[in-house]
Amino acid sequence: MVMSTINNLFTVKDAARELGVTDSRIRQICIDHSIGMILGRDRVLTPKDMEKLKKIPRKIGRPKTEN
Repeated sequence: MVMSTINNLFTVKDAARELGVTDSRIRQICIDHSIGMILGRDRVLTPKDMEKLKKIPRKIGRPKTEN
C-alpha cells in the first residue's frame, strides 16, 4: 500500500517539466499557496496538488517598473 502511494507522487522537477516552468518557480508557487508536502528534504506533490498548480494563473515576463 505504501508503494502505490509513493508511485503517485510527483517531484518539483516533474511538475516543472509538465507545466513548462523552472523548478524554483514551482517551489515558490507551492510555498505561496501551501501546496504539496515536504518529504525528507524534497517537496512532493500528489495528483490533486498538480491539479491545483495547473489552475493557478502564471504571470509571464518581467514585472513592469514604475516610471
